[in-house]
Amino acid sequence: MERRFMTPASRSFVRFTLATILFYVWGTMPGRTAPVSGQIVRGQVVDSLSGAPISGGSVILLDVSGSETQRTLTDTEGLFLIRAPSSGTYTLRVEAESFLASNFPAFALALDQMEAFRLLVSSERPPAVAVDPAVVQLLESACGADFVPDQPVILGQVLAPGSLEPVDAAEVVMTWPTVPDFLQAHAGYENATGAAATGSTGFYAICGAPVGTDIVIHAESQRAVSELVKLRFENNGVFVGDSFLAMTIPIWRQDFTLYSGGEMTGSIRGIVVDTSGARVANARITVVSTNFMTRANLVGDFNLTGLPPGTVRLSVEQVGYRQMQTDVLLEPGQALTLPSTAFAMVRAPVALDPIAVTAERPERRRTLAEFEKRRATTTGSFMTREEWTRLGVVDETVDVLRRLRGLRIVRGPDLTQPWLITSSRGGGRGSFNSTLTGGACFPLVFLDRRYLGNTSQISVERSMNLMDLEAVEYHSSTAGMPAEFNRTGAVCGVLVFWTR
Repeated sequence: MERRFMTPASRSFVRFTLATILFYVWGTMPGRTAPVSGQIVRGQVVDSLSGAPISGGSVILLDVSGSETQRTLTDTEGLFLIRAPSSGTYTLRVEAESFLASNFPAFALALDQMEAFRLLVSSERPPAVAVDPAVVQLLESACGADFVPDQPVILGQVLAPGSLEPVDAAEVVMTWPTVPDFLQAHAGYENATGAAATGSTGFYAICGAPVGTDIVIHAESQRAVSELVKLRFENNGVFVGDSFLAMTIPIWRQDFTLYSGGEMTGSIRGIVVDTSGARVANARITVVSTNFMTRANLVGDFNLTGLPPGTVRLSVEQVGYRQMQTDVLLEPGQALTLPSTAFAMVRAPVALDPIAVTAERPERRRTLAEFEKRRATTTGSFMTREEWTRLGVVDETVDVLRRLRGLRIVRGPDLTQPWLITSSRGGGRGSFNSTLTGGACFPLVFLDRRYLGNTSQISVERSMNLMDLEAVEYHSSTAGMPAEFNRTGAVCGVLVFWTR
C-alpha cells in the first residue's frame, strides 16, 4: 500500500479527524541503537497542521488498565523522555493548551527497550474555510443539516446494467481506513464505512467525505455491483487513480453503472505466506465492504472469482497473524495473479486463558426453507452440512460433490485445476470447453444466488472452502430447474453453493 506522510497542506484531513490521533514510529531516530538502561519512551509532540513543536505539553504514560504510571512535560522543541517502571503494554496520552487531548494506540515495551514516537495532535479550533454562497446553497439542498462546509460532497447517479435506467434504492458504499497509511504497520487496519441510498431518479449524495485518506466507493443493488472506484481528496483536489484533478468547488460527481452477475468475470489468484515464506492455510480473504469472500486452502492458495473491475481492497486475516490489507487494480474480466510477496503475514500470537462455555446449540445463520422446498419438488440432488458431517469422511468440498447425483469428477490437468467437475449426462451445443479433451460438459456455478461461471472457468474445490458452506445442490437437467438458475449453459447442469 502506498504510504504518505502528513503535510501542512493536508489541513482538511485534520479537520475531518479532530478526534483521530496520528502517530508514527521513528525507526531511524538518532540514538535508536544506543545502549538502553531500563524501559524508555521518547519522542516529539508537534502540531499536525503546521508541524511546529508543542512545548509545555503533558505526555502521560498509561498502563493496560488506563492508569497513569509516569508523566513529563515537553521542552521548547516538543521533545520528551519517560522511563517506564517495567516491561509491558502501554499507551501515550498528550494534553496541551489549545489542543485536543489525544490518546494513541497501544504499544509493547520489552525489558531494557527504547521506543521513539512522533506524536501529532490537532488544534481545538480549526481555521474557517470560505465557501461561495451559491455553492453552500447547492450543498445544503443536497445534504440539508448534514452539510459540512470544509468537507467534499460526492454526488452521482446509479444506472442499471444494460438498460442504463436509474436505479431506485441502490446503496452507495464508501470505505476508508481510520488509521493513516504510515501508521498501519504498527497499529493495524481499521476501516470505517458510510453509505447513501439513491432516490427514484437514481441520484445519491454523500455529505462530508473524508479527506487525506484513500476511499474505495461502489454501488450495489440486490445482486448487481458497480465498478470499485478509488478516490483521495487532498490539496484542494482529488486523486482518481494516479491522476490529480483540482476542484474549484468541494463537489465531486461520481456516477456508477451496475454489472449483472454474468458480467462480473474478474478474478484474483494468490498465495498467503508469512514473513519466513511458509504458507498460511485457511486465511480468510475478503473484498472490504462487499460480500466477496474466500479462504485459502491448506497450502495457502486462494482464488476470488466473479469480481467487478476497479480498485479491489483485499483484506487477509488469520488467527495468530496481523491482518493485512492492500489495494489491487482489476481490469474488466481480468484474471489477475498476485506475486507471492503480496501477502507476507506477520505473526502476532495471542495467548488465551482457558474458558468454559455453556450455550444452546446456535441456530443456522442461513434459513434453508427454499432449499428444502426445492428438494421436495425437483429432481435435483441436495446435501446439507448436517448430512455430510454425519458421514464422517468428508474433508474437502470435492468429497461432498462426489455424493451428488449426476456429477462426474476426475483428476484435472494441473495444480491450478486439480479436479475436473463435469456433468455425467453429456452436453449440448455451446456447453463444451474446447481447451479440454473428451467433450466434457461443465455445470454452471452459483454462490448464494450469484453466478460465478462454469466449472471449467473456476476451481470449485479451491474457491469453496468446506468450512464456509451450509448446503449444496445440483440440478442436472433444465427440466424442473429453478428459473433463477436457468441461463445459457445450464444444459450441463447447475451447481449451487450456500454459505453459512
